[in-house]
Amino acid sequence: MPIYRKIVLKSSELFEISGYDLFNENATYAFRFSTNEDIESIWDDTRSYLRFRLIATDSFSNFSKVFNQYYYNKRNAIRNGEFKYGDSFDIN
Repeated sequence: MPIYRKIVLKSSELFEISGYDLFNENATYAFRFSTNEDIESIWDDTRSYLRFRLIATDSFSNFSKVFNQYYYNKRNAIRNGEFKYGDSFDIN
């Protein structure tokens, strides 16, 4: 049986994210999630992983889709820096 621990986000409220637009200078299609919890001390590389789950619903069709991103190694997942602008998970 899987054991999990929910990490509380600073803001867990429902919100709207615009569709990706390469020419959107304000990047309203992006959102940064953060927590006050010390993820590095909670996450044990040998027995656990971090799963980020986002459930999105299309406002026109009302269809939903679940997106999962898994991080298995905290050395590669938790880094200081800022995300590059655009459609990337790269960090400068």
